[in-house]
Amino acid sequence: MNRGGFGAVIAIMVSLFLLSVSIPPSQGAVDAQSYGGEFRISLTLSSEEVRSDTGLNFQIMIENTGNESKSVLLDYWIPDTGIGNFGESIVVSAGKRKTLLRSLRIDPSVPNGVYKLSLKLVYSAGMDPVELEDEFNVVGAMEEEIVEPPPVTEHEPEPSPEPDENKYMMEIMEIEPKRVEAVKGEITGVNVHVTNNGNAPIHEVAVMVYEFPEWIEPTNNISVLGEGETRTISLHISVPSDTEVQEKKITVKAYSKETQTMGSFTLAINKTRREIVYENIERLRTDIKEMEGRIVSSGSGNISHMIGLLTRAENILNLAESSAMNGNWADALSQIQNIEDLMDNIENRLTATGMGIPEPNFLYYYVIILILLGVAVILLHRKNIIRLPAAGAIIRSAYKHKSDIADLLSYLKPDIPSKAEHGEEIDVMKKINVHPEIKKRIGRIEEMIKTLEEQKDAGIISSNTFQEMKESNRRKIRMLSGSIVCGSCGAVIDHDSRFCTECGTRMEGNK
Repeated sequence: MNRGGFGAVIAIMVSLFLLSVSIPPSQGAVDAQSYGGEFRISLTLSSEEVRSDTGLNFQIMIENTGNESKSVLLDYWIPDTGIGNFGESIVVSAGKRKTLLRSLRIDPSVPNGVYKLSLKLVYSAGMDPVELEDEFNVVGAMEEEIVEPPPVTEHEPEPSPEPDENKYMMEIMEIEPKRVEAVKGEITGVNVHVTNNGNAPIHEVAVMVYEFPEWIEPTNNISVLGEGETRTISLHISVPSDTEVQEKKITVKAYSKETQTMGSFTLAINKTRREIVYENIERLRTDIKEMEGRIVSSGSGNISHMIGLLTRAENILNLAESSAMNGNWADALSQIQNIEDLMDNIENRLTATGMGIPEPNFLYYYVIILILLGVAVILLHRKNIIRLPAAGAIIRSAYKHKSDIADLLSYLKPDIPSKAEHGEEIDVMKKINVHPEIKKRIGRIEEMIKTLEEQKDAGIISSNTFQEMKESNRRKIRMLSGSIVCGSCGAVIDHDSRFCTECGTRMEGNK
């Protein structure tokens, strides 16, 4: 085969391959996409045709292209038919996508023809929703096979029992979620699942709330709820930005023409991310100024290093404020946590300075040499190289400085972890002699843990990030819980120490 023929064969093979990969895997699928702000959605129908009295199956893909996790509200419905689902609350993590499989039942009363499936995604109260729609055909129901009735027997059939009196019973099976974490100025939702437990259909089912009705609005109702059927009514919750932080029980009433039932859920209104970030920034600016004064007045020989750490904390604080101005709340919270770590580092250095640990001096080296000489004397005496009088003189000299040796050995002994370092929780706030500065610091750390938990519940930070930050702050509390104050002079000393290094008072409660 010449070169021209071989090239033609290769071209044909490549064309066939490209044609094969261009054929979609599902011949009946219809796909549509839409973009809006930080979110991208796509809608894929399982088929262009659906028979009445069956289900319209479809797939929804929601992609969060932003850098923050958000709770969004999803509506999907078939216009002019009364068929749809509204206010489904979904959390989409930052930079992630979520795929949903949903179905809507086509009522037998819907005439044949072309219809649209409409989709709306609401992700922010101040932004336009993302909307999307796609067409499909409704065709006639499948013909049922006609089955002839069995032949009539000669004996008379038994009379059927008279039907019982209609019993109308409705129950709120579940409210999801049971606890709603709402952020001021943002929207969220809750789903109320209602079940007909009676033996007859109930009509015009709706939901209302008694608390904050101006914030909480039903998005749909149910015209007919059949016997044993469970349907969902969704509530949109929009909390005004000027609302105070609070937690309240919300009473829900589901009612129809025939009956009614009650339920409840908890609504927790949290601070906005803006409020949380700026409150921490203002607090840290005050803390940095106070810390600078404490460093200068400490008289420590390590002032320059601590001032350097404090300058670094101030620079990060400026970055956090810049992140907040640009709306990057997650970055700002992470930078605030870094500042807290630097402040803890400085606090530990100041605490060590306050403990009065002496710098090594001539006495330090003298005692070390004395200990080494004592060991050498014992070894030489056992080998009869040195006489007891010489050994006794050295031992008497060591005994003369026994208190210095004891203090030095106590200082040189390895740190023994306290109970708190082994994970045992200590209620340090109940100690009478807790230093006010230590108590203040512990209170700030506990407030930070509470703030992080609120951010986790609101979807701003992930559960893994929350656990890491919580454990880091818990370690700080356990470390601070090991600091106590001398009852005589007020010096801050280590919890495991036996003596106050400032005044020599023995700590009776310490081992």
